[in-house]
Amino acid sequence: MATGPERSEPEQPDTALTGSERTETEHADIEQSDSDLTDSDLTDSDLTDSDDHPDATRQTLLSEAIGGPRGLVDSGLPAIVFVIANAIGGLTPAIAAAIAVGVVLVAIRLFRKETLQQAIAGFFGVALAALVAARTGHATGFFLPGILYQAVLAVLSVVSLLVGRPYVGYLMAALDPKYAQWRESRPMRRAMALATVLWGLIFAVRAAVQGVLYVHDRVGWLATAKIAMGWPLFAVGLGATYWLTRRASPSPDGSAERAADKPLPQPSDEEVS
Repeated sequence: MATGPERSEPEQPDTALTGSERTETEHADIEQSDSDLTDSDLTDSDLTDSDDHPDATRQTLLSEAIGGPRGLVDSGLPAIVFVIANAIGGLTPAIAAAIAVGVVLVAIRLFRKETLQQAIAGFFGVALAALVAARTGHATGFFLPGILYQAVLAVLSVVSLLVGRPYVGYLMAALDPKYAQWRESRPMRRAMALATVLWGLIFAVRAAVQGVLYVHDRVGWLATAKIAMGWPLFAVGLGATYWLTRRASPSPDGSAERAADKPLPQPSDEEVS
């Protein structure tokens, strides 16, 4: 039987992907999704680490402020060298040796590209102590500026408390922005006041003990007291300050502030009777 002319279907554009192309596309999409998830996870992890470990940041700021572990050497070594040199060769060699040690400490920090704050402050302190020792003609004069400095800090602590502006609060705010609004929290104000009292006592004890040794011309004991009452007491004060401020820091829901403002429970009539 004769048939009519065959009708051809209109050609459709070939938009379908072959099996291999479709597989490659799916793999590419999965890899891109995994990459996005990985980037997101890394970002969230970094943010979590930063939020969960604020103490590490504060410890780093404090460490930089005091010159790091090398600050122990920078503050104590010149005094030790001065006492030893004074016992061996007298006052003039002792002064020269202490200044030389100060210069060497600064040079070492410059060479190692470390922070110079503590080293430079220590060098000027050594230079001033050497000048006083040279002018007074006594080795104990080397320790006189440090004794007066501790006495001044003790007086400033008392004054700051009397005017209602404990200086530890401003120092903590300068070191860590977290404490910038410390005056707006009652527990934090109390903590800063207690910390200021503690530091005032540390300064006063240092000045009193070393002052007595100065009056009795005990050069060796002055060096011992300077070192023993220096960083050990500083560590105690720093730890106590950290504990006080951390304890007074309000939680995210403000529970610390509410706990401080919450009145004490009153006994009921049954309990009284």
